[in-house]
Amino acid sequence: MTGKHWLAMTGNLSGLDKSDLLSYNGVQMKTEVKRQRRRESGFTLMELIIVFLVVAILAVVLVLLSTGVFGGAHKSAMATDLHTVGVAVDDYYLQSLGKSPTVDGSLPPEGQYSLIDFNASFTDGAKTYYFKDLLKKLPRHYDEGVWRIDSKGDVSVDMDPRDY
Repeated sequence: MTGKHWLAMTGNLSGLDKSDLLSYNGVQMKTEVKRQRRRESGFTLMELIIVFLVVAILAVVLVLLSTGVFGGAHKSAMATDLHTVGVAVDDYYLQSLGKSPTVDGSLPPEGQYSLIDFNASFTDGAKTYYFKDLLKKLPRHYDEGVWRIDSKGDVSVDMDPRDY
């Protein structure tokens, strides 16, 4: 057996140069070279599916972020808390016979705001009532932002809804 035949039969083709591969056993060697080239170039179906899925997931997340789907929950929670605090302010005003849950217990002058004091209280006889007790639950960020009341008794908060 010659060196070329032994190398081809053992599968160790590293000792052969390109001309030997093409000249030895013509059709079989050309087919082997084509198979090697086919394996080296291109992607498998599984790789293409994985890349497609990753791109699709990124596209969905990008669309959801750009349409503001996630921001709606923050605005809704803030609106609910504003309503809850507004109702509690009204209850406090009625039960305390005209006091507001502010530091000085009164509404501000027309066109101005007073800060809401979540620790405000009033005494009716021997019992003390707290503003926090009138709330079913404290707003999510009652201690952040600026919770305020205007001269009409309307509640507002100065806070970025995305921080809520």
